[in-house]
Amino acid sequence: QLANAPEGAGVLVQGVLPGSTALAVGVQAGDRLLALNDAPVASVAEVLAWLATSRSGAPIAIKVRRGEQDIVLRGTMGERLRDPGGPGYRVEYGEVAIGDAKDRARLRTMLSVPTSPSPNGKYPVLFYVQGVALGTMDTVLAEPHPYSRFLQPFAQAGYITYRVDKPGVGDSEGGPGTSVDFLREYEGYRAALKALLARKDVDASRVFVFGHSMGGVWGPMLAADFKLRGLAVYGTAYQGWY
Repeated sequence: QLANAPEGAGVLVQGVLPGSTALAVGVQAGDRLLALNDAPVASVAEVLAWLATSRSGAPIAIKVRRGEQDIVLRGTMGERLRDPGGPGYRVEYGEVAIGDAKDRARLRTMLSVPTSPSPNGKYPVLFYVQGVALGTMDTVLAEPHPYSRFLQPFAQAGYITYRVDKPGVGDSEGGPGTSVDFLREYEGYRAALKALLARKDVDASRVFVFGHSMGGVWGPMLAADFKLRGLAVYGTAYQGWY
């Protein structure tokens, strides 16, 4: 939990989440975060940009100012905290690959599966395709995040819900996200939907795509490449705004 410092250098640490890398290496509430692996940070946005390119298992050095002393805390980057699931559903983490041997990247997928049995062992699907922002889709469905507030009711109503992170975002490879073009990003959504349809618990005749913002552009492209039961778009564009 971070905040831009009202005065002075660095970013203010307001709280440290249980199970986080920050807690493991010794970051404390009240610290001022000055640098990550020798890269100075002066805003929350800079910290988030650095985290977008970090990978679990990599060494990390966090420079903080604690009181009047500057100290460096060292450890290993852990993975993002996983969604533990909730009433009526469990959450599975997976991956899909895009690109060829030269530019192959693995993208993180997040999937909720109903815990109540289905008569034929198959469930309808809602695939959420996000907008242009580079934030991760890896949110806990039980928390009041906008993505979660949209998806959790479907997860509790007997749907498989599905998300995939963009290249270079969250735990996905292939970044930085700012350099990923339109078709490369679409390749990720296409690979994710193809992998989803291969699951034995997916009812391929009841797959729905919801596209938000730029997702409302990629959504119709998915509908052209795959047989969908339904497509909904929101807050999107239907022609070039230039």
